[in-house]
Amino acid sequence: MKKIITFITLFISGYFISNAQSVDCSSARFDTEVFANLDTTNNVVFGSNFDYNGVSTTLTMDIYEPQGDTMAARPLIVWAHGGSFLSGTKNDLDVQQLCEHFAKRGYVCASINYRLGIAFPYNQANTTASVFRAVQDMKAAIRFFRNDAATTNDYMIDPNVIFAGGSSAGAFTALHLAYLNEYSELPATIDTSVLGDMEGNSGNAGYSSEVNAVIDL
Repeated sequence: MKKIITFITLFISGYFISNAQSVDCSSARFDTEVFANLDTTNNVVFGSNFDYNGVSTTLTMDIYEPQGDTMAARPLIVWAHGGSFLSGTKNDLDVQQLCEHFAKRGYVCASINYRLGIAFPYNQANTTASVFRAVQDMKAAIRFFRNDAATTNDYMIDPNVIFAGGSSAGAFTALHLAYLNEYSELPATIDTSVLGDMEGNSGNAGYSSEVNAVIDL
């Protein structure tokens, strides 16, 4: 885990530099764990949608913030767990540890739940749809934070500096969120009249779901 954290830290620092983001990296913040303690808000509802069985599912996430932080606009990382789109939760150890490590460095982190399950039979159409649902849910989580930044600013994030990351299936979700951006790229098996469009109907409509970069584990 330590090697992974170091690599991701270097990656994000390189992003700030190469894109001239107005984020102060002159201190140890973002590079090392400068905060000893965290504030964690569990089970924050960011939306809802229908699962593969047509059952309404409430979407929740856990939000990690550096305790005592006074920075008003902090970069955000939204993480998605692995599990082959069949299992896993926002409490999985790897995403939980990633949230803790990076929140101690001064980021706001969120570990999300997304809709799981693949309809039978396990063919290309049904497995592809499961990925599409996960992407829609992750987009809703990102929109949640931009909505918050524009209204109550409870989580003090910078809406211009948002990253998406994940492990295994969560990594596929983050990659598709960033790079599947044209309807011409959608597989023929995706029926948007049933599943919803590329942004989806999982919540927080009217805000951008774009990210600055992807962390693919």
